[in-house]
Amino acid sequence: APRPLRQADIKRAYLKLARQLHPDKNPDDPEAKARFQKLGEAYQVDAGHRAQVQLSIRPEFAVLARGF
Repeated sequence: APRPLRQADIKRAYLKLARQLHPDKNPDDPEAKARFQKLGEAYQVDAGHRAQVQLSIRPEFAVLARGF
């Protein structure tokens, strides 16, 4: 069975893809900006999902999420 992904693994993969897909790295590709934006949106959605999972596992994190 594959090991579960850690947040560090996800961030590392995101940063690698972000460098590859950045519009400045692909000036001749008209779709580069759209792909780069979709990657950023997916990473933000995933970050929100990870936060919800943490809150469901450890309810005391809710206090920290609200800012005390």
